[in-house]
Amino acid sequence: MPESNQALFDPLAWNFYPRMHEVYDRLRAADPVHWYEYRREWVLTRHAEVQAVLRDPAMLPMQLHAGIHNLEAASGLSFPALHQLLSASILLQSPPGHLVARKMLGRVLNARPAADFAPLMEQKARELLATARANGGFDAARDFAEPLPYSVIAHLLGIPEEDLPFVIENSLDVAPMLFERLRQAGEYRSLNARVAVALDYMEGLLRERRRSPRDDGLSRILEFAAADPLLKNRSLAASIYFLFIAGGESTVALLSSSVLSLLNFPAQAERWRRQEVSAESAVEELLRFESPAHQTIRQATAPGVLGRKTIEPGQAVVLVLGAANRDPAVFAEPHQLDLGRPRSPHVAFGDGVHACLGATLARLEARIALPLFLELPAPRRATETLEWCPYENIRKFKSLPLTLT
Repeated sequence: MPESNQALFDPLAWNFYPRMHEVYDRLRAADPVHWYEYRREWVLTRHAEVQAVLRDPAMLPMQLHAGIHNLEAASGLSFPALHQLLSASILLQSPPGHLVARKMLGRVLNARPAADFAPLMEQKARELLATARANGGFDAARDFAEPLPYSVIAHLLGIPEEDLPFVIENSLDVAPMLFERLRQAGEYRSLNARVAVALDYMEGLLRERRRSPRDDGLSRILEFAAADPLLKNRSLAASIYFLFIAGGESTVALLSSSVLSLLNFPAQAERWRRQEVSAESAVEELLRFESPAHQTIRQATAPGVLGRKTIEPGQAVVLVLGAANRDPAVFAEPHQLDLGRPRSPHVAFGDGVHACLGATLARLEARIALPLFLELPAPRRATETLEWCPYENIRKFKSLPLTLT
């Protein structure tokens, strides 16, 4: 690979993300299976290879326990809550544990048709946007994209509404921070404390449901777990917490990035406002254009070949979903937002056995909430400065203040 491309790809550089799609375009054309020497891992930017790895059973989710164990040994600290949460994450599990965990969480998500939650989603979105109208503006990230999905998933699980601010406070940014690498011991110590508080709370809810079952997700998880005496409250609490943070985080990123895309492409927003495109088509294009889950990581368990490069067992493979979703070999004019684009094979929710379990719910929330956002009177950005959260795996920003006329 030319030295210029080696120097070009540096996701740790402060100015990388403002120009990332330029970098991805050059890598995709010159070196789509790129060896990133600093981290000693492969980086994939072409749709074909990304999709192939997502579907490859020999490519397993990257295990993060070892890295945390090493940090514990070096620092003398202990992060038990983080290990409990990682063990519960279906994103990191391999068969057969992955299948069991997915079945358990699927029992919560699929107990009722997703459409049953549409009235709740619409009501909550209208309430948030009514407040925005009354105030003459709002923060589209903090006051809209964040509270809506967390309210929905809390209702699904059976988390009391009065507890929701506390649970959100101990959930925001946990998932992307946990899945980021190169974190410092102090950051993990703080994160471990937040997760421990959340797990204690979830365990308390489970004890309540054991005494008084209800028609909610918590009770359904306990029903599922009744057949396995090895599933203790702490493990179940970690599974519930993972579902809450993962389901919330991905939808927060989808809603906030979609709002920004609609503001940046007013002609496309107007097409949707005039119902010239369907909500289904619009949301799929928004998912493709600014993929909320920007990348994911796999680890090879067998030798293989990708783009004429030999992948050795044990090597990490970074799948840049955001780059694959702008591959010109698959998507015409990939850097243009086209809400009427024919249904495309984007990988915004992954693919294969680890495809996002909550994709149906996230899509529905976006189809309901974003048209309501478009009813607002001339929303405009209150500042040109946009600060993205410092995460490689999730694309979302810290704040998006808007004014209304």
